[in-house]
Parts: sequence; structure tokens; C-alpha cells
Amino acid sequence: MEGWYIYNMVVDGALIRALVCAAERCGGTVSLGRKSGVDPSLISRYITGKVRNVSDGNWKKLQAVLPTVGVGDPEKKTVPVLEWRELQQDPGLLLRNGGVKEVVFRAQGLQMAPQICDRDLIVVHRKENLKAIPENKIVVAACRQVESCSAVCKRLRRLNGCCWLFSDEPQGRFFPAESVEILWIGVVLRKICEL
Repeated sequence: MEGWYIYNMVVDGALIRALVCAAERCGGTVSLGRKSGVDPSLISRYITGKVRNVSDGNWKKLQAVLPTVGVGDPEKKTVPVLEWRELQQDPGLLLRNGGVKEVVFRAQGLQMAPQICDRDLIVVHRKENLKAIPENKIVVAACRQVESCSAVCKRLRRLNGCCWLFSDEPQGRFFPAESVEILWIGVVLRKICEL
């Protein structure tokens, strides 16, 4: 997991809340800036939404002082966070980091609403195969369908001896899991609310 960071981080609600929390813990943006090495006026512009992206260098500095995602070994400073669009563009991200057991995804879309909504952070624990996943669990799967790869967040159901991936949204997509080649699959453990 070492060295796997988010670059050109987009400033969204979750990051703003984390910055506000960190600033409160440190005693203000000036103290947070001193502690992180990031200009305090820039931190204020992140919080107010006037600056929408964090540079690579500033993101590395901020990671050390921001609240960490509450999974895994407490000694670890970062847990991989994957944006859905990154995974859609390159499903191999999960395969290249195959030893990683827990990953945090930022969900995209409303097909699993109301449990998982657009932009929610979800903690996913990797499983080796479909049989290891209990009925009715929400999963994230990177699938290969014919000539393309895609990543989906769906509910696993077993009907007539077959595994199916369903959306919670009634008009959402569903398909038999056996009809696609699943490259990576994990069970959603929880949403992260503290960020």
C-alpha cells in the first residue's frame, strides 16, 4: 500500500469536512498550515471551495495531518481511495494492487440508493470468489464483458442456483454474474461518515 496516493485530488465535500476537522484539531488554518507545510491561505481557499484541486505536493503534505480512513492497521497513514472514473478507465488498478485487501471507493451514480449514493466513500474488502460472499451483500466488481472492462457496485443475489448482480434502484441494470468474467470482487463493509 505504501506509495499509492491520489494525485490531483478534487476538493469535494468529504475533503472540505476533513480539512475543517483537522483545522479545528490544530487550532485553526494557520496552525494546520504550519503543521502540514501547506500555505494557510490556500487551505482556507480549499475549505471555501475557491480552489477545486489539490496539487500532488500539497496532497502529500496534507495526508499526514488529515483524518485517516478508519480501516486496517492504525499505523498505516493511507488507504487507497479510488475514484469511479479512474476504475472505469483502468480496471487494472485493482489487479496491479492485488495484495490490497481493503480499498475505499468513491461511488458514482444512484443505482444503489438510498444505501449508497453518488460520491459516498465505501470501504470494500476483497474476496477471492463469488462463493465466499453471503447472499444479499453489496459488492464492487471489476468485470470483463466481451471486449470492454467495467466496474460496478451491485447487490449479489442467488436465484435458481445462479449468482446475479442487481441494482437497488428498480430501473437499474442487473445481470448474471456467471455471464461476465469477474476480475476483482469485494464486499462493501460500510460507508465512511466521519470524513
